[in-house]
Amino acid sequence: MSDSFSTPEGWFRTQHKDIYLLDRAKNLGRHPRDRAFDVLESDHFDIQDELLAWFAENLPAVTIKIILPSEYSGILLGADAIVADLDETSLITFCDAWKNSDAGWMVVERLSYEQWLSRIQSCRLVSAPMERLTWWSRMLSSTKVVTYSNQQQPVRWWDTPNGVRLISAAHNRKLPSCRDAWWLLQQLVPDMNGCNINDYPHGIFFPQSIGQSHHIGFDWVDDEIELWSGEQYQKDIVSMNGLLESLGVEKCDSIESTIGD
Repeated sequence: MSDSFSTPEGWFRTQHKDIYLLDRAKNLGRHPRDRAFDVLESDHFDIQDELLAWFAENLPAVTIKIILPSEYSGILLGADAIVADLDETSLITFCDAWKNSDAGWMVVERLSYEQWLSRIQSCRLVSAPMERLTWWSRMLSSTKVVTYSNQQQPVRWWDTPNGVRLISAAHNRKLPSCRDAWWLLQQLVPDMNGCNINDYPHGIFFPQSIGQSHHIGFDWVDDEIELWSGEQYQKDIVSMNGLLESLGVEKCDSIESTIGD
């Protein structure tokens, strides 16, 4: 599957190295929501073009790119963040050139490939069907008296011709982004190579908590390239029963289904 580095995670999946976030000193501490209006300023794009032109002339070997926000809602880089793959030498050159400039460009953050990789590799392929926990075994397992190697847990799922594939949450129980999970799935399951992320129905699953229902979500697919319909999938009794069985959900369990990103 071809991938794009239009997001920080896309960069990590394709380039496999750190990147530096560049910004103007005047933006430090400003909320991304407030900065969204910067594009209305008359000189906004002129200042960006000046930076891009400087890199083309002085550091042509450095990749500099305007990228979209992170695939994780907790990491916001703004509407059009600028990143560059600086090394030690080019970092010094950049900082020396711009430290006294009117534009005030500076490095504000180093985004670590190794930290991203460690987080994603802490996710794992989960065997289906998952173990369904009763209320009493769930209580015991929470105190580590009883543990299951394949117990119900938050997962991203793909319903493929070779069965439902499940990718677990990271070590902090936060699910990977859809594209990060797909990237990992292709590393772990060779027969997924050559497939595309939207070839098969897919989504998320959060198991039942006390007083709550199971939650099954279907990831959104652009209508122009949609190869499957979440709405039709939910109406397909055979497909839904297979998915529920793989997730360790009985038919009598209450399920909330949503079509969403």
